[in-house]
Amino acid sequence: MQYYADYDDNGNLSGFYVDEIHGEGIPGKAIPITEEEWQTYLSNQGKYKVEDGTIREKTQQELDEEAANQPPAPPEPIEQLQQQNAQLLMSSAQQSVTIQQQQGQIAALLVQVAQLQGGAS
Repeated sequence: MQYYADYDDNGNLSGFYVDEIHGEGIPGKAIPITEEEWQTYLSNQGKYKVEDGTIREKTQQELDEEAANQPPAPPEPIEQLQQQNAQLLMSSAQQSVTIQQQQGQIAALLVQVAQLQGGAS
């Protein structure tokens, strides 16, 4: 039984194949590996890459650069709820300010109406 490792355009291992299972479906660029190598690569995913047709362990600098370039993890559900709660509180406060301003305008208009009615009599 022959194992194979496939890799992406950056040299990162991207899949494993076994001739008895995958047969003709094994990519042409896949590299033959031993069962022991397969176990090592599988249990240490992300730590190996292909360079010049050979699989090698990534340097700590390469691992650090990859980690630094990863997008931030999505917020946890509680964080999402806290953000939504903060947005709702801000929206509510803005609406309260708008209502107070409109109430002030209504009061001013009522005073004007009262003055007009008082002067019309």
